[in-house]
Amino acid sequence: MKTKILKTICLLLPVLLAVSTTTARAVEDGQIDDNSLHVNCRSVWVRNRDVMGLEAAKVRSHQYLLTVDYPATSRITLHGETGAASMRLHRSEGETISFGSRIAYGAGLNLQLYRSTDPVSPSIELSTRYFTFTPDEGEVSGVSNISRYKEPHKKEIDWTQWQVSMTVTKPLPSYTLYGGATYSVLECDFKRTWPSGSVEKETFQQEEEFGLFTGIRAVSLENFLTSLEINFLNETTYTFAIGYRF
Repeated sequence: MKTKILKTICLLLPVLLAVSTTTARAVEDGQIDDNSLHVNCRSVWVRNRDVMGLEAAKVRSHQYLLTVDYPATSRITLHGETGAASMRLHRSEGETISFGSRIAYGAGLNLQLYRSTDPVSPSIELSTRYFTFTPDEGEVSGVSNISRYKEPHKKEIDWTQWQVSMTVTKPLPSYTLYGGATYSVLECDFKRTWPSGSVEKETFQQEEEFGLFTGIRAVSLENFLTSLEINFLNETTYTFAIGYRF
């Protein structure tokens, strides 16, 4: 436990120092980090995430989500999301299984830990998130080296993720820079159902829980928002969003 705490601190310190030493002129009207209701259409491409079951594997996912962030108080924002997601599982022995899109949903909470009245100073936010989906039945697009996997059978999987993030946000005129660290737990429960009726189950869990991210949010036409975010270290993920604040 102590090792994980120290690792988190080591990941956070460079980001905190880098952002806090950045200087910029005062924020004008249109800064993004306010207590407004935000609605976004988000496209998430999980390019690569290493997981481990009976053997090593990699997962990919395309997610198309509608997200809503509602300011419950001046410090607490409630987060909800729904949409569709697909997934691909590539096992180390050669089998690649593609799972079609189905409904995805999640929820979370953002807590403003620090926000200075000085517009030049960064703010610090703690976020939690739960996200899950069960994609359509899988189709094999690779050749497995395990002969019995070549027999036609039903393949199902679900994606369940819990995440805690620490974010440092730097507001600038008309756009906002941000970055931080995450502790994320991913589980993919995989099931094979054979023609005989027998069931084989396997759980894939990610190899690395700690990650980093960085991004930029821009405001245009007063209330329209666009953002681009990149996650790395424990995963390679690109997220693009466009939305509106009320």
